[in-house]
Amino acid sequence: MALPRALRPWLVPALCWWCVGCKADAPKDEAAACNEAATDVYRQRIEPVLMSDQPASCNQCHLSGVDLGLFVRDTPCETMACLVERGLVDLHAPRDSTILSWIERASPDSELITDQVIQAEYDAFAAWIEQVASCGACADTTCGEKTGFGFCDAEAEPGEPYSADRDPGGCDSKTLEQVFLDTIYVTRGRCYPCHFVGAKPTPDALQWLVQQDNCGASALASLNNAVANGLIDTEDPLSSLLLLKPLAQKDGGVLHGGHSKITKENDPAYTNFVYFLERYAGCAQTGAGGAGGAGAD
Repeated sequence: MALPRALRPWLVPALCWWCVGCKADAPKDEAAACNEAATDVYRQRIEPVLMSDQPASCNQCHLSGVDLGLFVRDTPCETMACLVERGLVDLHAPRDSTILSWIERASPDSELITDQVIQAEYDAFAAWIEQVASCGACADTTCGEKTGFGFCDAEAEPGEPYSADRDPGGCDSKTLEQVFLDTIYVTRGRCYPCHFVGAKPTPDALQWLVQQDNCGASALASLNNAVANGLIDTEDPLSSLLLLKPLAQKDGGVLHGGHSKITKENDPAYTNFVYFLERYAGCAQTGAGGAGGAGAD
């Protein structure tokens, strides 16, 4: 059926306006979808690696004097911009990116770093770089200044065993909370995301770690959750599930659905866990301070 002559003068311009409007909006919509997809890849696959879900081949770069934490910024796009700016990522040839070659040549000094761990890291970084490169995500983003090291403005992994000279002494709740933060909470990344409150539930994984608001409050809430859920055995601290669950079974750990996160050999996390548990139990056994219930002097 032909279009009535009376409708043509206004309907045709209206259709043209609609089409032009769609075309004008499309690039904007595509750019937003591109950025969202790249951010999703980062959150799901890169963030857990940078938070050290388990000892990672990235730590080999640390030992070589290259700390990937130096390039992490407040947003995924800013982090990518820093990696590109430093020549670690090549968006024109993603698979030729230096950061991928670093991961490939990892020489693990921890038996927890398996070939599967290295491959998972490689695949994660490759997927993120290729996603950004494929659609120009983060194109207008610059590296910017570093405002802090992640959530706590502190190291996300223990670089060395906690030493007694760092311990302020005493059994008051404030002191025990600080020791918990410096020995156990700093290793929380190895438990990401299964044991984090608010994360997607994982079968049989107790969500006791808190990461919100600020570092001190979150560490305290996590300690309280550990106590409330019976993860700390004050009568026999080395039998605490807080230690035995993440500990490799060959080192005396118990079956853990998330695989080994701590090993006795050359792992400061093990020394730190033992230090806190014995410290906390000592206070509890004497009935001193906040060990009977963190947060109460």
